[in-house]
Amino acid sequence: MSLTIAYTICTASHLGQAKTMADSLVAHNPAYKVVIGLVDKISEKTDTAFFHPHEILPVEELHLPAFAEMKEKYTLLGLTCALKSYYGSFLLEQYAPGKLIYIDTDIFVFDSFDYIDASLDTCSIIISPHIRAPYPDDNKRPAENVILNVGNFNGGFFAMRNDDNARAFLNWWKQRMKDKCYEDPGEGLFDDQLWLNFVPLYFENVLVLNHDGYNVAYWNLHEKNIEKKGDKYSVNQDFTLAFFHFSGYSVERPGVLARHQNRYDLADFPVIAELFQKYHNSLIQNRHKEFLLIKCFYRKRSATKLLFKKVSFNLMYRDH
Repeated sequence: MSLTIAYTICTASHLGQAKTMADSLVAHNPAYKVVIGLVDKISEKTDTAFFHPHEILPVEELHLPAFAEMKEKYTLLGLTCALKSYYGSFLLEQYAPGKLIYIDTDIFVFDSFDYIDASLDTCSIIISPHIRAPYPDDNKRPAENVILNVGNFNGGFFAMRNDDNARAFLNWWKQRMKDKCYEDPGEGLFDDQLWLNFVPLYFENVLVLNHDGYNVAYWNLHEKNIEKKGDKYSVNQDFTLAFFHFSGYSVERPGVLARHQNRYDLADFPVIAELFQKYHNSLIQNRHKEFLLIKCFYRKRSATKLLFKKVSFNLMYRDH
């Protein structure tokens, strides 16, 4: 059986969140190896043994010629987003997995990735749409114009088979990420994510994920009905919930579904509230609050070093 690597990227402040994701992933996919890309320095505050068996891979070990310039150009959010493609290329080359999966740190896994594994036997790249059905016309957030701003596909999850086509995709993405990974709607930019709109057009054998159990999040709850069946959760009756993307969630406000939306109240959805409670408990167990206090080594010392605009849309998922 060929190796499958799942990877994520964060600063030290989100290592507790990364461990929560990784623990839940291997609990249901024990054959997976998880690599945590650390856009930070390992310090005395980072006990790497705490993350075993997951591997922490500091960005300096990638020896990227472009990194010195990128860390000065970008905010920490922009930098972590830009490095997804670089880490992906590095892992394909140095670790030679048969399959490679990227997962954001704010994801919690509830079941196996059998569907992804089987799909990668026949396709090259998998990308996940934000929505597949229109929102109600109710002036609530998120709305379709927000999706138009941030992209059809969510950058928090994608997968690929280790083949020439996938490597070409990562190399193309890397070139754009050198200097075009920031938020500027006037320039048609939203970090790394809007670029994914081109993937089904530019590359072969791309699967747009249509399994209702993957990448469930506040932005697509209008098309997802989640129920509990025994010790598992179902989505729209016929699909098992594989993972929930807890974008916009804060341990400081556990009763709020997501701070970037006003469409749903968590109290109205007891099954979803149960998912959130499980996630919250795991974050606390993995010392998320403690890690949040760590300042990133690459943080900007002066606001004058920010070369690019920072524009906040109504749909923001990544806080690494």
